Amino acid sequence: MRVDRRDTKMAVIVATSDRMTRSQLRECQVERHLTKPFDLGQMMATVAELLPMDRPCRQETEPVR
Repeated sequence: MRVDRRDTKMAVIVATSDRMTRSQLRECQVERHLTKPFDLGQMMATVAELLPMDRPCRQETEPVR
């Protein structure tokens, strides 16, 4: 079974858009895009590593786009 990268990428964007900056998400996408085979579990692990641990996930002062 093949993973549709477009659908998976959109799902990841929806799941992480309120917790990550665009630059972090873009870096994650580029890094994962160069890694084959595509592994969603590994991608989510990378996303978790990018999240800052010393402050709340969502900053109320930042507008959510």
